[in-house]
Amino acid sequence: MPTRVQVSSNVANTFLIHKQEPGCQKDSSGVKVTGTVVIEITIDTSGKAIHTHTLSGPKLLRPVAVTAVRKYRYKPYLLNGTPVEVVTPVSIQMHCRFHSGQA
Repeated sequence: MPTRVQVSSNVANTFLIHKQEPGCQKDSSGVKVTGTVVIEITIDTSGKAIHTHTLSGPKLLRPVAVTAVRKYRYKPYLLNGTPVEVVTPVSIQMHCRFHSGQA
């Protein structure tokens, strides 16, 4: 029996129990960066994101998105009644502002 399975983001979302919003600057100063960051995550048998790999998205938004995704929590995914690790993509649409020194 496999110890890790790949599932679609739609399936993984049905197991999502805690979603962390990205910690972006909300003030009006700075450079506005918007876009979608796609991250492939591995979810362990307890529901924690234990591995992340950024697939696409604006470079400035990637670390903010990864920090948020690592705080996501999922219900364990069961295969024949046994928890298994899950690999799935996560897409995060973001609107952040960065001080001009960061952009």
